[in-house]
Amino acid sequence: MKLNLRQICRPIRGSERGGGLIEILLALFLSGIVVAAGLSFIAVQHNSFLAQDNIVDTQQNVRAAIDEMTSHFRRAGSGLPREIQYVVGRNTNPDTVIVRYSALGGQLYVGDPTSNKQAVPIHVLVGSDLSPFAVGQKVYLIHASNGQGEWFTITALKDNAGMGWKEVHHQGQDLLYNPDLGDQIIAMSEFRYFVDKSTDTAHPCLMRQEGADAPQIFADYIEDLQCMYFKPNGDSTTTPALGDTLLSARVTVRGHTHSKDMVWEDAGHEAKRRRTITAEVAVRNNLQ
Repeated sequence: MKLNLRQICRPIRGSERGGGLIEILLALFLSGIVVAAGLSFIAVQHNSFLAQDNIVDTQQNVRAAIDEMTSHFRRAGSGLPREIQYVVGRNTNPDTVIVRYSALGGQLYVGDPTSNKQAVPIHVLVGSDLSPFAVGQKVYLIHASNGQGEWFTITALKDNAGMGWKEVHHQGQDLLYNPDLGDQIIAMSEFRYFVDKSTDTAHPCLMRQEGADAPQIFADYIEDLQCMYFKPNGDSTTTPALGDTLLSARVTVRGHTHSKDMVWEDAGHEAKRRRTITAEVAVRNNLQ
């Protein structure tokens, strides 16, 4: 079969040109759909990954808060005299809780020679054991006359053999009350927990204050703390009083994720996910 030059070089008709362009546009359109679907899938998976990561962080924060507080409740009241309230609760929504116990088991009783609240040595009874105490240690002075207490830092410990007593110095720290016979110096641990919503409303935190130190952030994005205390007779209270015997404490902590979950919000839920953990712990060292 022979082809002449006219057949080989004939022009392309309009219908043939149009068919090729339509096929290209159709291919581009289908490719765009596939790419868009792929990007949408990747976006959903990425959001899901971030959401799960946020949820894990929230659960860890809540669990850390629960574990920290219950560990102190187990020791509440250990080694403390009856004049000190070992669990203080304030139902402030969110609650505030203070847990106290003796850190080293050390107690010193104030003797006769002390009668001045200024920065002079506090004299303690002859034969007192100073070994549980150290210079730089923060201790708690409980006043027997009014049940009030105050913190001070030990600046020196001395054995005044000539006068027959031992000395606890608090140089540079005036006391609120005059130390008197029967008062006690206690090596006490005190932990206060509360939720701070005022510093940054979008970033509520569980605050932890040890003794007279400034409060510090313990757990992020904790928005609620609730405590309930149970007595041996079956009664419960949110605000235990001095002299109450507590059988157990129930602690509930709620936290939320630090960022929004857009898929969760689009589904009609709140933008931030929340996790709540409740634990009940026996208060084993309460005073009978």
